[in-house]
Amino acid sequence: MIRIKLFILFCLVLLGGSKYPPGSPVLQVPEKDFFKMEGVTVTHLLENSKDSLSDNKVIELQDQNGLTVWFGRYFFKDICTTGICRMVRLWIFWDGTGHYLGIQLDENDPLTKSDHTPFGLQDYTRLDEIMADTASILKDLRYEDLTVEQKVPFINYF
Repeated sequence: MIRIKLFILFCLVLLGGSKYPPGSPVLQVPEKDFFKMEGVTVTHLLENSKDSLSDNKVIELQDQNGLTVWFGRYFFKDICTTGICRMVRLWIFWDGTGHYLGIQLDENDPLTKSDHTPFGLQDYTRLDEIMADTASILKDLRYEDLTVEQKVPFINYF
């Protein structure tokens, strides 16, 4: 389930991370800091991960009774939609049933749209709504269903 949600995250909003000059307005979203929550962290290694850039660990936070509070994974992905590749750096968090809880970003690496303009508060809010919607019809779509491929005309010179 989380794999599908991660796929939708990257495909729907066509994310790309980038560095902005000092003084650029950056919204720190979400305001909830998952790493300041109290509990015991447990590290789970992902075996045979095909994602060589992202962390190969899933971090679990457990409460004092050993119950899972959240799982989280750090993602470092290149997203190329316009021929200009940007790196996305973010943590994604979910609960024990696979439901999305939120993302955590470095304030120097905001998410951007496909035209590389930074996300605004409404964009982050919409992203959270999309990711948290367990009944979304979008969850079964593939990348090919969400994108339009421009066909290059074939020219025969012979």
